[in-house]
Amino acid sequence: MYVKNTSKEGREETHDRDTVTELQHKIRMQIEESRQLQLEISRGIQEQLELQRNLQMLVQEQSKQVNETNKAN
Repeated sequence: MYVKNTSKEGREETHDRDTVTELQHKIRMQIEESRQLQLEISRGIQEQLELQRNLQMLVQEQSKQVNETNKAN
């Protein structure tokens, strides 16, 4: 048979358990927020890399055109 502990120690135990549960919830929320931020940063980096590749191709193409123009002169 279970007897509910309503003593001060029992209330403190319940409070401590509630505090731990609340902290665990906050930690889970912070972890999820961190994951979302990491995904956003990762997407931004991927976009930057794609832009860099495109710019590099443009620079190479322009360099090629300048070289061809110089050879023709």
